[in-house]
Amino acid sequence: MKKNRKRIQFHVLFWVVSWLFLAWFLTRLTKEYYYSFILTSLIWFIAIGTTYVSNYLLIPRFLLTKKYLQLALFSLFCLLVSLWLELLGIVAIFYYLLTVNSTGQKGVPFLIDPVFLIAGQYLIVFTAVVLRLIRVYNTLQKEKIELENRIMGSGNSSLSNLAIRSDRKEILIPEAEILYIQAMGDYVIIFREPGNKHMTIETLTGIYKRLPQNEFIRIHRSYIVNRKKITAIGTNSVEIGKMTLPMSRKYKSGILSTWLTLSC
Repeated sequence: MKKNRKRIQFHVLFWVVSWLFLAWFLTRLTKEYYYSFILTSLIWFIAIGTTYVSNYLLIPRFLLTKKYLQLALFSLFCLLVSLWLELLGIVAIFYYLLTVNSTGQKGVPFLIDPVFLIAGQYLIVFTAVVLRLIRVYNTLQKEKIELENRIMGSGNSSLSNLAIRSDRKEILIPEAEILYIQAMGDYVIIFREPGNKHMTIETLTGIYKRLPQNEFIRIHRSYIVNRKKITAIGTNSVEIGKMTLPMSRKYKSGILSTWLTLSC
């Protein structure tokens, strides 16, 4: 609770400071306060949107899962959308000023190069993303050390454990309790006895490499099973108790022989 409160306070402080920076930056360029306030608010909201899309969508969904091509494509798309919104807002504001001018009012009170506006926005976005990356890196390093320490501490145990992070907690799952593992997009779900399951951000291939190959069998591009839990093998399926899982042709040829050999 305290961590969430501190995080919210930090976010509020960061965006207040960023707004003050933009306001100072634009008033220094334009010497005009009212329309600088409007432009500052416009850029500020776009910067907030761009930052949170980058930090809480692109980074966890693509960077942390090592999908670098998708990261590059969606980052470019996000950049173009935010740039388009900013330019659209600038054009709308200046169009309004020109319309006011045609009715005998003050008209355009200042001139400013849009490059300066764009630079101000992306300076804030870049700073926020860098801060987020630093925090993610430090968190991952801390979790890695904690997991290694826990694994080392359990090294004398007769059971091997699979270390994962789920629900913001580090969990050690005895491999003997794992029934099967299912891929769900960027996540995997680990089904274990007695009826528990855990979701974690990792690829199925990555988690398969961390499991003993003589104990776990890949039956499908979306499934890994504990070979000791298999109760029956059908034509295109594998049964674990009352659960029936699909078996693909790619893995079918070696599954039956491996299961029968290892089960002897």
